[in-house]
Amino acid sequence: MKVSKYDKELAKIYALPLEAYKWIMTNRMKPDRAKASVKRYVKNVTQRNNEKLSQMQKNDV
Repeated sequence: MKVSKYDKELAKIYALPLEAYKWIMTNRMKPDRAKASVKRYVKNVTQRNNEKLSQMQKNDV
């Protein structure tokens, strides 16, 4: 199944705080889709945190 048509919606979901994301995974997604989504969410959160850390380090210089 191609999810490219859902990319904008998924990007918004991945930008949510963890609590909201957990609720969506539990209550709105089928278990197989939720499982596939978790890996991508973790990747996006890690990337955002790295970008924030990088920006903070630039501001300290």
